[in-house]
Amino acid sequence: MKEELSTLIKAKYPLIALETSEENRTIKIVKDIGEQNRRRVFTWSHTEGMRNDKGAPVGHDGTKPKYSAYEALIQLEKAPVEDASGHLYVLKDYHNFTKEIDVQRKLRDLFETLKDTSKVIIFISPVFKIPSDLQKNITTLDVPLPSATELEEILCLSISGLKNQEQAIKDEIKDKPEKSDEYKAVLRRINDKRNRLTKQIDEQKALIISSGLGLTCDEYENVIAKCVVQGNLNIKTILSEKKQIIKQSGILEYFDTTENSASIGGLKILKKHIASVSKRFSPKARDFGIDMPKGLLLLGVPGTGKSLTAKACANELQLPLLKLDMSQLVSKYYGESSNNMRMVWKLAKAISPCILWIDEIEKGLGTGSGGEMHEETGRLFGSFLTEMEESVGIYVVATCNDHVALKAELMSRFPKCFFVDVPNANELQEIVSIHLAKVHRNPANFDMKAIIEAANGFVGREVRNIIQESLASAFDEDKELTTEHVVEQFRKSVPITRQKEAVLKDMRAWAKINAINASEDLPVAVPVQTVKSGRFAESLDDIISG
Repeated sequence: MKEELSTLIKAKYPLIALETSEENRTIKIVKDIGEQNRRRVFTWSHTEGMRNDKGAPVGHDGTKPKYSAYEALIQLEKAPVEDASGHLYVLKDYHNFTKEIDVQRKLRDLFETLKDTSKVIIFISPVFKIPSDLQKNITTLDVPLPSATELEEILCLSISGLKNQEQAIKDEIKDKPEKSDEYKAVLRRINDKRNRLTKQIDEQKALIISSGLGLTCDEYENVIAKCVVQGNLNIKTILSEKKQIIKQSGILEYFDTTENSASIGGLKILKKHIASVSKRFSPKARDFGIDMPKGLLLLGVPGTGKSLTAKACANELQLPLLKLDMSQLVSKYYGESSNNMRMVWKLAKAISPCILWIDEIEKGLGTGSGGEMHEETGRLFGSFLTEMEESVGIYVVATCNDHVALKAELMSRFPKCFFVDVPNANELQEIVSIHLAKVHRNPANFDMKAIIEAANGFVGREVRNIIQESLASAFDEDKELTTEHVVEQFRKSVPITRQKEAVLKDMRAWAKINAINASEDLPVAVPVQTVKSGRFAESLDDIISG
């Protein structure tokens, strides 16, 4: 971004808008460009008016409570330029004033007149909504989140600041006798803390930095400062703080998961594909000429394991997982949904390589019941298609419950679309065994054939819930869980496949042409295999003992 901004300034682009919430960092970037090109940098805000590069008021005494946005344009237009290199004017939060008629007209005038001068106006705002009258005049740049190099600088500065903390502590005890136990104890704590932090940086510097990707400079500085005060640069602490910061957006969630392929019953074709994708993220794959994988679309009725697969992908691919809440992404306010989408991709790019999990993608990017898109949804849709096409290192795992709402343009962005059907007999056996093992029951102690027959037509989520209901029933009777408890609960329940029989039939017909079956093509009536067999049995043993 810095090089692109520098190029626009040298090319005399008169009006440039920078979208960012990191005002101080961005002004520093502008000042660096100004210094490199011998241009003076002035800043303006509604509360402080125009200020020069030393922070002193320009054209006023700094006592007014508010300063006119329009007058700022007149002031910078009339300001003399001391040298040929010119001036850069940074106007803060100016998006709040661009709807004013006199401001709009003046900006259009300046767009023409500033081209012949050495002055450039740079707007800095968290969101810069350009009125239609100015869309051809203002060039917008998105400021990316800090790189690893920038975070490394913050880390080094934070650690160097430790010396100031140490000196402050020493000043507090300077009146204590140097040979006293209290004085020695304080020095020992200071030395232990410094040695521990230094060792952690030496051993885990790359991890400490990468764990902060996706945060702003201020957020990362705060997190590191907290760790330094606590005397422990713990990766888990940094990631925990990062999770909370990202979650505050209300749109994205940084997801920790312990799920892996062993957590998924069945879906062998899909799991084989995920194992293959993990290899394609390697440098060896790049050298071989393979592009970074783009994504995966999972289609099926609710409860069939689509979301579980998305979580398992994070562990199988060894990548961080971001979950996007489509219901929160879409806003009733004009332009806000598109701004939210830009924020999502901006964060994902900063953390990449990563997985972006979009649950029920049709809720935000589908056509709706009428088959047509709202204007704002259309913009959101176009933005998503562009980002997914151009972004590298972001593996999108999207789930969908309604194939009818999917547009062909969206499907074409996903190299693979898998249909996750109702589990067959072998898959049901695995699913039941997994959930029994999770509640510390040995599947070998149950009549699996009887349970599978009763479970015919149920999906994975329903199996999990019924195991819980069976446990509750046995607990109420003060008995150990038995096959009869499980079978009885299945017989009392109605599977979603019966409730959505017509939908499932239509989905299967569509998937036969447009998707890959995630499971081995086995009928429900195949014989049930024994539980104790090979790798699956070992994973169950781990769950039971765990």
